[in-house]
Amino acid sequence: MITNIHPTPSEPNSEPMTETQHPASTSHRVHPLHVTLLTVILSLLAALGAGIGIATFVGTRLALRALSADLMDQVTQQTIERINGFLGSAEPALKLTRATALADPEERIFSPAPFDNGRGEEWRARARLCLRVLEAYPDLVMVYYGDRNGYFTGARRTPGLPDTVEHRWRDHGKTLCAVFDVDTTGLSPQWKVRGLLRNSSLDNFVPKSRPWYVKAASEKRFIWTEPYLFRTIHGTEPGITAALPLLDHDRQVAGVFGADFTAVRLHDFVQSFQAARRQVFILSRNTDEGDRVLAEPESRQTLATSTDTAGKLLGVERSPNDLLRVIGSQLRRIPGKAVSEHSEGRVKVGGKAYLWDSNAFRLGRDLNWLIVTSVLESDVLGVEKRNLTSTLLLCFLFLILAAAVGVYLSLEVSLPLRAFVREMRQVGNFVLSDHPSPTSTILEVNNMGRELDKMKASLRSFEKYVPAEVVRSLLLQGLVAEPGAESARVTLFFADIIGFTHISEQVSPDILVRSLAVYLDQVEKVVSNQNGVIDKCYGDCVIAIWDPPIRPEPDPEKQACAAALQCVVQLQEVEKAVKPEGLIAFHAGIGIHSGEAVVGNIGSPQRLGYTAIGDAVNLASRLESLNRIYGTRILISESTRLAAGDSFEARLVDWVVVKGREGSIPIYELLSRAGQLDPALREVCDRYGQGLSLYRARRFPEAKACFRQCLETRPDDGPSHVMLARCEQYIVSPPARDWDGVHVMETK
Repeated sequence: MITNIHPTPSEPNSEPMTETQHPASTSHRVHPLHVTLLTVILSLLAALGAGIGIATFVGTRLALRALSADLMDQVTQQTIERINGFLGSAEPALKLTRATALADPEERIFSPAPFDNGRGEEWRARARLCLRVLEAYPDLVMVYYGDRNGYFTGARRTPGLPDTVEHRWRDHGKTLCAVFDVDTTGLSPQWKVRGLLRNSSLDNFVPKSRPWYVKAASEKRFIWTEPYLFRTIHGTEPGITAALPLLDHDRQVAGVFGADFTAVRLHDFVQSFQAARRQVFILSRNTDEGDRVLAEPESRQTLATSTDTAGKLLGVERSPNDLLRVIGSQLRRIPGKAVSEHSEGRVKVGGKAYLWDSNAFRLGRDLNWLIVTSVLESDVLGVEKRNLTSTLLLCFLFLILAAAVGVYLSLEVSLPLRAFVREMRQVGNFVLSDHPSPTSTILEVNNMGRELDKMKASLRSFEKYVPAEVVRSLLLQGLVAEPGAESARVTLFFADIIGFTHISEQVSPDILVRSLAVYLDQVEKVVSNQNGVIDKCYGDCVIAIWDPPIRPEPDPEKQACAAALQCVVQLQEVEKAVKPEGLIAFHAGIGIHSGEAVVGNIGSPQRLGYTAIGDAVNLASRLESLNRIYGTRILISESTRLAAGDSFEARLVDWVVVKGREGSIPIYELLSRAGQLDPALREVCDRYGQGLSLYRARRFPEAKACFRQCLETRPDDGPSHVMLARCEQYIVSPPARDWDGVHVMETK
């Protein structure tokens, strides 16, 4: 419907509008310009100062926390490298030992007899093999071999003393032990008998019953034992054993090679960080007995709970280190799966705040350790307080200076403007004085005065041609335009070129215009073929309407969806054709929404356009913009999805609140016509739907796994990338309790 545009004359007895009749003076509270300017300037500067202070504080805090995290990560990595270097020699050492034993043509390793029956050469063959390995790998404290017949040979390293060799065997229900001191400094080892022991503490020693033998023999692979306490000449020390089975010709376990490590070097290593005011702890994780302390910056003598070599390591809850006990209590409250990879937190101990970080360390299938690093929070965040104080002081000084400047500027602007208001009130009443307007040091204000003088001069000239009363009457009249429009349900289609601004900066204007012409021609043809009405084309954007009052359609939503899919396909075909001509192949992001809008002739009396305005138009535009965020090509609203029915394949992408609207809406990615969806993509959509349900249920780790599986099948799936990043963010910083899964968009 189009209505006429007609003049609306004023009443014959109308009086010139005075200041008290102006709507602004009757419906709004007004303030003097100089007060307003000064208030605005000071408010802006105060806000700017506060913003700078907050930004400086937050930026410094984040930077320092990131630096702290990096430093703790570096310490963790150094610790991991030290552990790998420390324990990494075990497997190659034992495999070398086994290979050497298997290469013995006389098989002396397999067939020793009791030490005192004349078979000493076989014993020495075992001992020499253990000594060579002990010499080749300085991190080992003992290398040994126990066989299934109960015979045991081992070489032990003791700092400051000669290496020792022990032979153990069973005799009438008791274990006998022959001990040698071996001097390896010469060309050939010198053996010195220390004695033959018949100690009751050895009576029950049988290699096959030892944990290292049992585990290696049962699993027939290289294994690590749980850390435990070794008995040494210094007392008890934490350590760990590696073992490797030796199989005979029948693939049966003939014996097991073992290698012992003590945690002394790890303890010394973590102590080295105390000089830098950092504390490092190495914990052994045991799901049955809790975390045990393997190394910490305390005296290592405090780590023992008993003198038994099979004794347990000290539990975290009994650590002499107050900080470790508090961190341990926090770790126990974190679910096992979460703490097994990475955790972080903040604790207060002894009136001081500490930041801590934990990372899991695994070696093979047996070792499950936790490396905990901590640092004083004051060492990290002390700088931010000094920066904040300096920033606030500078902002206050600048605020005082700006107040003085603001007073001067406000007077320079407001005083001339007051004079202009008086002059313009007189001009409004067609009372034209010949007094020049006041000048100002502000260029725009000064120009306004000159232009006002010119207007008065022109009106004075005009006054010579017509009576002044007639001019005053004309000034009181106006024209009211009433363009015709009506409310209707329509389907709106927005198509915008992806990356157009960047592309336009890279090519010549001629290529850009020709390429844009090809793109617009293709999009307009597709829309027209689907009975859409082109609203307008401005720049690289095409707006179309389905089912407007001037052109009703039975299935506007289906036609709009078909047009969007056809556009994507058509532009891909065009890409093959335009590249040989040196033109740019554009691709579009498309948004479609169906809803109520005001449709008709809208514009000025001199220029009208048949278009649609309203919330539905804005929502369609927002959907098109969301393609850039979610990495999609076509996004449609729920109203369009429901109206299109089962004719098309689409997946639910997210629930969002777009810029400019209050309520949330579900958005869908249009994928294909019904029955034409690729099976792999359908699998991705199903998995994505599962992830979205878990995401709304706040089960973010499980949702993250679903979205990661989507990306394994379809690495370029934009929505999965977005949702995966959100899950990672919410795992670290969970949303508020009243969060309902809706994402609020901050940009258009």
